Amino acid sequence: MGQGSVGDSLADILSKLFPAQTVTAMVVLIFAFLSPIGTGVNLTSLQCAVIGIATMTLIPGVPLAYALWKGIVSFNRTEKEKRYVFYVIGLAGYGLASVIFAHYSSTIMLLVSLSYFFVTLTCMLVNFKWKISVHTAGIGGPAIALIYVYGLPGAVSLLLVVALIWARVKLRAHTLPQALAGALSSSLITLAVCLLLYPYWDPVFLASSFISRFISVLKYA
Repeated sequence: MGQGSVGDSLADILSKLFPAQTVTAMVVLIFAFLSPIGTGVNLTSLQCAVIGIATMTLIPGVPLAYALWKGIVSFNRTEKEKRYVFYVIGLAGYGLASVIFAHYSSTIMLLVSLSYFFVTLTCMLVNFKWKISVHTAGIGGPAIALIYVYGLPGAVSLLLVVALIWARVKLRAHTLPQALAGALSSSLITLAVCLLLYPYWDPVFLASSFISRFISVLKYA
């Protein structure tokens, strides 16, 4: 097997292992169960995980999985005209998640859902003129959120960002500018949401967050 074939196979494996929905599920579980500020006084970690998976992974993911199974779309060769319906479905799921988490005052999960909502909206708008990479958009934002909230340990996710940029270009699913644009745009949008909802430099915010977490532990112990 030639070097090119090995590279193509590895790129294909990476693309199939880490589509946006898989990364979303991982991010939901990390933030739900390992949040440094808890999930608020109204929702437990398990409840946040169930809500997040249902609205942010299953609602966008099931229709896409069906379309992939039927051959309507492809991991690597989907025309941008076929993407709109999946963007709209994704927006519905992320929007629903945002409403729920905002209603129950779960700041950390609202950060996740709003980031996905605005990243998806941006990708959909760009898609009218250009084919931006959803794979790299799906990992760029989460990587920034992980670094922002967890610091240096979260930086490990940057390796996956680089790997997926390489994979999408290697498979000729996207050009390098398209792959970079997906990662960079989602990173900037997510950073803006983080700065808005998670002001970790604010002692009052942190104090109230830790108190909320303590009350939540007592309430659901």
